[in-house]
Amino acid sequence: MPSDHKPIRSANDRPVDASQARDMLRKALQKHEADSVVEAYNSADTVNMPAGNSMWRLSNAISWVAGKTGDTERKLEISKVAGQVLIPA
Repeated sequence: MPSDHKPIRSANDRPVDASQARDMLRKALQKHEADSVVEAYNSADTVNMPAGNSMWRLSNAISWVAGKTGDTERKLEISKVAGQVLIPA
């Protein structure tokens, strides 16, 4: 596997801890953004994001919310959060 896929593979293998994810989203995003991420993550959607309970899905849910954000600067800020989720703390 190419080395550039390792963060994605790792994120896909790491389950989401709901309380940690909630705390992280509250700190990094505005309330309505965090709520939208939780809604997207908890949805049955496997077209816009991968199935499962993983950090990869959480990152995709954050990216999906970023993509729906009209403000270009805010979109970039939210996208950065999505990228940070891929890197283990």
